[in-house]
Amino acid sequence: KKPTIDIVEPVQAKERTTKLSDPNSQPYLVLAYHKPTYPNIDDSYITLLHQLLAGGRTSVLYKELVLEKKLATGISTTEAPGSRYPTLFILEASPAIGVSNEKLKSEIDKILERISNTGFSDEDIEAAKRRSKVEFLSSLNSNPGLASTLGSYELLFGNWSTIFDLHAQLNTTTNQDLKRVLKTYFIKSNRTVGFIERSK
Repeated sequence: KKPTIDIVEPVQAKERTTKLSDPNSQPYLVLAYHKPTYPNIDDSYITLLHQLLAGGRTSVLYKELVLEKKLATGISTTEAPGSRYPTLFILEASPAIGVSNEKLKSEIDKILERISNTGFSDEDIEAAKRRSKVEFLSSLNSNPGLASTLGSYELLFGNWSTIFDLHAQLNTTTNQDLKRVLKTYFIKSNRTVGFIERSK
């Protein structure tokens, strides 16, 4: 049985910012947004956003910020610290030479605000679903991978078949679902911003 917890972090009321200065580090930007986990269906929609936002060269943030505007040398997403309880959607980016963290953050904010209103093309959504399916099947492609994946879901959610429910939900994702999730979770008051700056 999935254990319960008695202590829950209060809802964040405003954006938090932290900055680290290091004479040997290149500038680096981290945006961390609070998000729910399964069985909240929004977890499945957010899984698809990983692909749409930064899942390869055709993803919106990579295409616009790295390939077209050349404001970043790399951009990626992940989640932490775990999967059982509400966690964080983390967006990480490396500014290009001569581009400040603040400039890159401003450009990311503009893109997130735009797509929260316009959404994504049907072609991009279907492509993201296909990439997610390939990643899912790849995780089951070997005996060690199968054991690790199913064992993790049994441990986290009390039922190994949950993984199939999650991917079935992901495949039903619509543009309206994605826009709602962006407007709900990907807002400034729901995030912590981390800057790594090169000190002089």
